[in-house]
Amino acid sequence: MNNELINFHHEMFGDIRAIEKDGEPWFVGKDVAMALGYSRTADAVAAHVDAEDKGVGKIPTPGGEQDVTIINESGLYSLVLSSKLPQAKVFKRWVTAEVLPSIRRHGAYATAPTIEKIIASPEFGIALLKNLQQEQNMRREAEQRVRKLQPLADYTALILACPETVSVSQVAQDYGMSAVAFNRILNRAGIQYSVGGQWVLYAAYKDRGLVQSYTFNYRHNDGTDGCKMYTRWTQRGRLFLYDILKKIGIIPMIEKKTDNED
Repeated sequence: MNNELINFHHEMFGDIRAIEKDGEPWFVGKDVAMALGYSRTADAVAAHVDAEDKGVGKIPTPGGEQDVTIINESGLYSLVLSSKLPQAKVFKRWVTAEVLPSIRRHGAYATAPTIEKIIASPEFGIALLKNLQQEQNMRREAEQRVRKLQPLADYTALILACPETVSVSQVAQDYGMSAVAFNRILNRAGIQYSVGGQWVLYAAYKDRGLVQSYTFNYRHNDGTDGCKMYTRWTQRGRLFLYDILKKIGIIPMIEKKTDNED
């Protein structure tokens, strides 16, 4: 392992530090998370980056080497796709157009000292090329993963961009089921219960901006007026349902389609 530090600077995103690990570029997770607008960088890396895409690296600092969390290219893309920062696409373009090409300009993670070592030791160059082949295979896998996750990121972005509330029938359609079946699932999951024909949230989920109640006025056959309350989900509520249902193995149709295509 070569722990020589390389710094990349961007006016918008600041400094991103990287090191080499087994011939592959690994980035300081905190730097990437900060650049992408995460306020709690450690939590962001823990929540969005898979275990196999992160590790611990020794980073040289003025006070000596420090152990920090590092992420590989696949982990970096995971943070990009999960970021709500509008500039996330700009960050991704910078990494793919400048940072990674700079690292691989010589067909490997080739800093000036590395190039000198290749010239001095052909055996080292051969080993480096073998590592490069492995890295390229991993990069292709990472790119395939990005293509797989992109529809889900787009789906989330569409939800957040819509300010309107939606009916349970509309939400249920995302999961390929009827409103009746969907309401029953939410009831069994301890999310809501029925009161006077209206589905309302249990106390644990109230006052979180997940739903809104509406009144429907109507007239009975005998001429008297009546009204009925009904519930509609906010976009925040849709994201809440996505997160909580996924934990119990219920995912929207778009995600099932993506899994089948993989």
